Amino acid sequence: MPGTRITDQQVTIYMKHRKRNSQVIAAAKAGISERSARRIDKLDEQPLSNKRQWRTRIDPLESIWDSIVVPLLQGDATLTPVGIFDHLCEFHTDKFNPSSRRTLERRIHKWRALYGSSKEVVFLQTHEYRCLSN
Repeated sequence: MPGTRITDQQVTIYMKHRKRNSQVIAAAKAGISERSARRIDKLDEQPLSNKRQWRTRIDPLESIWDSIVVPLLQGDATLTPVGIFDHLCEFHTDKFNPSSRRTLERRIHKWRALYGSSKEVVFLQTHEYRCLSN
């Protein structure tokens, strides 16, 4: 489509399909023109792989994370991020800024994925009924 920019996702899709299909088919599957596909193949336009690896602002949870939040998470696995947020707002208002609630939720989610207890895996079993006839 003329006038619209090609996204990194489209380039990735194109490159994935280009491994086994022709340029025309891969471009159609990615939703880009054949001309754009030729440009990508000539390495004029590649997806940005150099994402920023540094922080753009100071960490608002640095002063309380290791000393307050992590022991709470290790002590009780059923605590919700909102419950921890309420605790911090009530007892640690001098160290914690309530405007960083979403940052706290993200950090708790990431911490639980890395260090939290594993979840139970349940495999559902389905039984097929067969009619036995003589």
